[in-house]
Amino acid sequence: MSGIGPSPLGAARTLWTPPDHPVSPAWSAWFCYGDARFDFRDHRSWIEDLGKRHRDAGLSVVVALPKDAARTLSAEQPAFVVAELDLDDAGGAGAARFCLQQKGSTEAIRCSVERARDRIEAALAGDLMRTSPGEADELLDSLLSAIGDGVIARDYVAHCVKALPHSGEARALQMLEAWWKRGDYAGARAAFDAAMQQIDGDAVALVGFADLALRGDRIDDRIAKTLVVSLAQCAAAAPDGPATQLVYLRALLRAGQTRLAQRLVDRMPSVLGDDAEANLRLAETCMEAADPLLFRAAAEAAIARVAASGRREHDRHRFAASYVILARCGASAEQRSELLAKYREEVGDFRGSPNNDAWFLMTDLSSMGRYDVFALALMEEMAQRDGDALDPAYRDTLALAAFGSGQVERAAQLQRIALEQGRLGAGYAERLARYEEALLLRAEIDAGRSKAREDRSRR
Repeated sequence: MSGIGPSPLGAARTLWTPPDHPVSPAWSAWFCYGDARFDFRDHRSWIEDLGKRHRDAGLSVVVALPKDAARTLSAEQPAFVVAELDLDDAGGAGAARFCLQQKGSTEAIRCSVERARDRIEAALAGDLMRTSPGEADELLDSLLSAIGDGVIARDYVAHCVKALPHSGEARALQMLEAWWKRGDYAGARAAFDAAMQQIDGDAVALVGFADLALRGDRIDDRIAKTLVVSLAQCAAAAPDGPATQLVYLRALLRAGQTRLAQRLVDRMPSVLGDDAEANLRLAETCMEAADPLLFRAAAEAAIARVAASGRREHDRHRFAASYVILARCGASAEQRSELLAKYREEVGDFRGSPNNDAWFLMTDLSSMGRYDVFALALMEEMAQRDGDALDPAYRDTLALAAFGSGQVERAAQLQRIALEQGRLGAGYAERLARYEEALLLRAEIDAGRSKAREDRSRR
């Protein structure tokens, strides 16, 4: 493979072809990174393994990058084909993309990188349609966008998992549907265990799954303690992968492995550089620590890098992360109030009201589980203003914010009042079921720890 030619993403120039590349590949798997080269650092080792595993079956693996990045990578002579992509011809830069094309065909299957493994394995087995190309992708994306609201159907989730069994997103959706939608923690734990059997060892799937699982549940730290062992292998394979290292850091902190977390935080600036979104995630992740004061300086330095970027689209989350730092590190009520006042002055209410602002912070997939403490502050101001006249739907938002901030008993009490106040849909009662189940689970975990301490004291 050499020279300039068509690709599923437009004109591409091949810069490097490994000597053991299939002579006449049956399928070509294209991984395009455009301006998302950040993601490639997370995926590189995984792509190399994928290509080696399926090379004998006739799979060609191609990584397509913009000119300068492609030329730098080709000089390293990696285990896959390197192509220089014309971004204008490819429809511009953007998120990482995957395309799978059969030899002799002008058509290609397109999907996110995390769904590539299932599509490749099914295609090589002659059963690509079992992955429901297009249909399963649209359904999964739609369900992921609705998971925070809890308005998803169990059968649809099962269909996505069946079509894409190695998708970390589909597996996380199955776990969160049981927990967020039905308040069924036993079902959520069963989904977690089933996911780990399928995706443990698959770095891309595991990192995506762990990100959503850890942000979607703060009740049971046993989940983090299970994930952290597997994520350590992913982190070692992608030492400069921003997403991998950030998810690993969250797992370390949640699992109580403070010393390892400190070492990782010390080198995170070199991994993340000045990327604003990644630094926002570092700041809020640092506040997962049992003793957040140990990580306050690193979190505030990350916020400073975000502010220095001058990108106003990050202002909302920058204020939210800054508030989380203040709240978790014991700042005074006056300091927190000043930050809220500055937020209202510079950013204003998202979509018209504090309720909408708080709700979307907690339920949008990108911010879910990151800024619940800030959402709680927004809703507490509204509750203080409205008193007993607070709308039941707003009280429901307040309850969710309290739950996400660790105030589980208060969340259950608020939700009961909301349900007593007005005629609310089934989703509101389902959230109460989750809060009550969480209280039982927390009591069970605490009882188990007490018994373990007693057993140790008798020895």
